[in-house]
Amino acid sequence: MVVEPVEAGWIKAGERHAAPLTWEDTLRSSGREDLQAFRQLRDNLRLLSQGDGLRTLAVCKAHAGEGSSRVACHLAMAFAYDPRVRVALVDSDFHHPGLHEYLQVEQANGLYDTLHDGADTVKERIKTTALPNLAVVTSGTPPISGAFPVDPLDVGRILKQLLPQFSMVLVDTAPVLVETTATAVASQCDGAILVVHAEHTRREAVQEAQARLQQAGAKVLGVVLNRRQFPIPEFLYKRI
Repeated sequence: MVVEPVEAGWIKAGERHAAPLTWEDTLRSSGREDLQAFRQLRDNLRLLSQGDGLRTLAVCKAHAGEGSSRVACHLAMAFAYDPRVRVALVDSDFHHPGLHEYLQVEQANGLYDTLHDGADTVKERIKTTALPNLAVVTSGTPPISGAFPVDPLDVGRILKQLLPQFSMVLVDTAPVLVETTATAVASQCDGAILVVHAEHTRREAVQEAQARLQQAGAKVLGVVLNRRQFPIPEFLYKRI
């Protein structure tokens, strides 16, 4: 199986840092080309899902360190660029969460607490950000040790609670090849993308992650190459 990227979704990422919280700040810190890549990725995801309705998207990774939190955050900001679109980010990576750092909010009292406590609703745990139409549900209080099993039906219930309030919900998942939480989450979303650290993650790992997502019933829309070193698409690079 050949792994292909989402067309025009070539992302150039730096190291993890606190995310700027306005579109103008993002433009200054990331550069116009970087921001344009996220906007193109947003538009291509919309095209890929035309007719099916893409309102919930899982942002997945094979292993930790692929850069999925950054991609999820900046892609959410690309959707939220339209002030009429309300966007929610959900962090379901309980052991290595990142969204609270990017969005500069408290990690505690989030998704893990909702699932662990058996709470009926997640609405009380939605946190606002400096962007008026972008909210976040953080990972919450981290588990003391070991994996926390997640029932896909519970994830689906939480996503349904968010949809009346938000036009788009993006979920940053745990590593697919490490925790079953990732496939449980992705199976309940309208689509999933797989973030890959370019020239670092082995093709076999990407293929295995895709296979696990598909076996769980997730609709994999494509693969996003993160931290590419060359400025043009790989298929052109090889022909020069």
